[in-house]
Amino acid sequence: PIYKTLGKAENFLINTKELREMLYKHYLQKQQPQKARAVKECGSFLMFKQYKDPQATAQLASANFCKNPLCPMCAWRKHIKNSNIMSYAIEEIKGKVSHLVLAVPNTKNITRERLINLKERAVSFVKGALNCENYYTSLEIVASDAGFHPHIHILIESDDYFKVSEEFIKDFSRKWKKHFDKKDNEIYDRAYDGYTFYIRGITGDYQGALQEVTKYVVKAETKIDTANTAQLADAVYGVRKTSAGGNFKKAIKAGKTDALIETEKFFRELSQYDWEYHIYNFI
Repeated sequence: PIYKTLGKAENFLINTKELREMLYKHYLQKQQPQKARAVKECGSFLMFKQYKDPQATAQLASANFCKNPLCPMCAWRKHIKNSNIMSYAIEEIKGKVSHLVLAVPNTKNITRERLINLKERAVSFVKGALNCENYYTSLEIVASDAGFHPHIHILIESDDYFKVSEEFIKDFSRKWKKHFDKKDNEIYDRAYDGYTFYIRGITGDYQGALQEVTKYVVKAETKIDTANTAQLADAVYGVRKTSAGGNFKKAIKAGKTDALIETEKFFRELSQYDWEYHIYNFI
């Protein structure tokens, strides 16, 4: 289940509706009616295939999802797909895998250029300071009316796990700050030293790390005002959420193949049944 309690599910639905409404108005103001309509009507039409046996499970056949990076439903669907592929891909990685988080201080001025810079600086830091060519990255932004906190989740492959200590974390936090500041001139809201460097080796179950690197750009429960929603929508437009290099790039390619084979196997099993099309009106 997406949420374990009804209260969280209700908040998800309420916030999703409010966020879509703000995005709808934003795109109308920018004279982008197609984007506005896509966000407002996202998921309003679903068509299922269903077994002739009415007790059997229906299969989604067609839908009008908007694929907007801020849409919670579309983010959840993309997470499921990416998580499935990465589950196969991680099996292809032969070295030691660690989960790394690189963050910068909160800011009230988030732009597309700054997000692209953050991604580029994160990758160059991994290649340079950590000497790792094998990586998978994803972008996440914690948003509130107080501002934005962008950070990068990264899986890296190395010959051995890093010997992490308090001094190691402090040292690399300082290195990350210096590396990022070379390409960014903003005076941040420095309420705290937010140049976070966090790393841990994945020695057991890797599902928790996969959940982190394949999830949403913006948390579904996020509740921000119209101005911040508009700024965030413009900032994330055209910014790739994920990137990969080295062995991870090869592993993801293999993972897509394995996931496709598994999906085809599933549909071959379904093909033995007779199907009927049904269209439902529902809330």
